[in-house]
Amino acid sequence: MGNRVQGMFGIGEVTAIAVARLCISPASTTTYYGGRAGARRGAAGGTVDRPAQGARPACWLIQHGRFRQAKQVSLQMFDDPLDMLPDEDFV
Repeated sequence: MGNRVQGMFGIGEVTAIAVARLCISPASTTTYYGGRAGARRGAAGGTVDRPAQGARPACWLIQHGRFRQAKQVSLQMFDDPLDMLPDEDFV
């Protein structure tokens, strides 16, 4: 699995460099705007993906002291009630 992740990272890096080179060409007089357009295209995927994530993962909730919600998420996702956690939230 690690090899696959590193391979995909390498392919993504090379693709990002190629797209950046297309957006910022040396012959272009609008390199500033070309770079901004390339950055916007790259950020579009993150803005689309973020609302789809929905609730926070249980580990994040536990780290921030939100034990009641972490128990609900864990029970819903993993069918694990996390009995070792308290039933109240802490700051």
